[in-house]
Amino acid sequence: ALRSKQWYQRRVRGPIPNNGSAIVYNNILRPWLLKNESKIDARLDKVTGKVNKYVDDAKREAAQFADSSAGQALTIGAQVTAQTASQQIDDALAEDTDKDKDI
Repeated sequence: ALRSKQWYQRRVRGPIPNNGSAIVYNNILRPWLLKNESKIDARLDKVTGKVNKYVDDAKREAAQFADSSAGQALTIGAQVTAQTASQQIDDALAEDTDKDKDI
């Protein structure tokens, strides 16, 4: 069984011109893809259209929320929090700089 597996692995993945993966691709996968190309493209276009619709809807809802009073309050709150965090980082770095001078 081990020899069969080793032969199979060499045949499928080996760096020879007609290894197993090339045979499977050329004889099975490629003909199927060519035969069904229009169906695959149509399905992908349909899915892409749905995804784009969801993204557009999400953007629209986010813009509406940002324009609302709740969105404005959150934006202001986030800005204050960011400024406070930035100031705390600056203060901590300044303390470290003062301690480095003693070294």
